[in-house]
Amino acid sequence: MRNGSRKRLYLHLGMHKTGTTSLQYFMKSHEQWLSEKGILYPRSGRGPGSFPQHVAGSLALMTEEERLGTTHGDKAFDGLDYAKIVADLKDEIAVSTCPCAVLSSEIFSVMRHDSIERFGAAFSEFDVVPVLFVRNFPDYIDAIYQLLSITYRTSWSIEKCLSVYEGAFSLASRAEAWAAVAFDKRIRVINFDGIRERGVVDTFMREIGAPIGELLLNGKEERLLVSAPAYLVAIARALRQQGRKEEEIDKVLQGFSRLAVAEPQTNLPADIRHELKQKYLEQLALLRASRSVVGLEVNDRSEAVLAAIDNKVLVDDLAGAVMAISRALAAQNVKATARSSPETRAETLGSALRGRLSAVASRLRSLRQVLSATGQR
Repeated sequence: MRNGSRKRLYLHLGMHKTGTTSLQYFMKSHEQWLSEKGILYPRSGRGPGSFPQHVAGSLALMTEEERLGTTHGDKAFDGLDYAKIVADLKDEIAVSTCPCAVLSSEIFSVMRHDSIERFGAAFSEFDVVPVLFVRNFPDYIDAIYQLLSITYRTSWSIEKCLSVYEGAFSLASRAEAWAAVAFDKRIRVINFDGIRERGVVDTFMREIGAPIGELLLNGKEERLLVSAPAYLVAIARALRQQGRKEEEIDKVLQGFSRLAVAEPQTNLPADIRHELKQKYLEQLALLRASRSVVGLEVNDRSEAVLAAIDNKVLVDDLAGAVMAISRALAAQNVKATARSSPETRAETLGSALRGRLSAVASRLRSLRQVLSATGQR
């Protein structure tokens, strides 16, 4: 162990939508493997329910007001004994034979500074090492909006998403607050936009000294809670606004779930994307200038991700979704035709076109009633 009997406590802070769920399920399902590597993924502080992340542990040092704002009044968090949660979590880490432990919760990335100070004081007997993954703000809000619309079936507007998650935009000041409670007064910041191909799980495991190489299935990580395409979000919202049942909405969405969409899409208008991009660039500059921040890199991939933000196709209503579907089906037709030999290409072109047109008609048939009801063409 480092510093005599002191244990190292890694804090995976998020942000949301930076591969956090995939990482958390990986650590939950590989607890024994991690333990053999000398790393504890505590069971205390998780939940409520079967959550793989330490939601309860990250809420425990918040004020009641902040806690209610963070959970949006979710009844699952009512009645939890937060003092006991902290005590159990500290005891589990202390009695473990592992010299290191990992706590993971996206909520850490939006905690107020006073709550971060309380967390640092409560866990001062450990060498705290905070690790933060950052993502550009337009893609971050896009992903949040898509998750809430499809997975959690809410009717939140983009404006409400911006309001609720605006705390994440104070990256630099929050990073400084976490660095202040770190054992070496530093925070490790990793650019999510620059490491997507290597993967968050692999990147984080390397950070804590547990490369996973052989555990990856076919060299790839399992991705969970992947953001939905913008056209599906637009369809879901249009149906929901008409008061359609969620079962009916699910059936419509499933009809398009396997449609390959190559074009980069967004639900965010250009002015919001531009504003969020500028905010992100300002925060990125502050992070890079901070002496408390280590590890932050800007590479060709992250630069390409930023550049692509301005060129995404806006799909923010049902008419736009129908056009996006038509473009995707047309692109599939072009690819199928291109794969044919020169001798058979002309012969198969007519058949392929008829097949694609039939597919368009079949997939859009379920939307006709919606188009008629909303007056869209």
